[in-house]
Amino acid sequence: VPGPVIRLGLGDTLRARVRNDMQGDTSVHWHGLALRNDMDGVPPLTQDPIAPSSDFVYEFVADHPGTYWFHPHVGPQLDHGLYGT
Repeated sequence: VPGPVIRLGLGDTLRARVRNDMQGDTSVHWHGLALRNDMDGVPPLTQDPIAPSSDFVYEFVADHPGTYWFHPHVGPQLDHGLYGT
């Protein structure tokens, strides 16, 4: 805890395949980044949750310099250490 650091340069493309091996739904919200809704990770508002035993691919261009963090937007998963920078 926390999860691994993801480092991108300005203009780089992030492509992250998320495999949900937990018993409940999950998501990844890229906190503070202005993204397309389908990459924003806020179920049920901007995407469907990632169901158990399912995958979802997040892909977007890092076009806003800064330091950000990522975390799920489902239940108490953040409180259990599912987050990173």
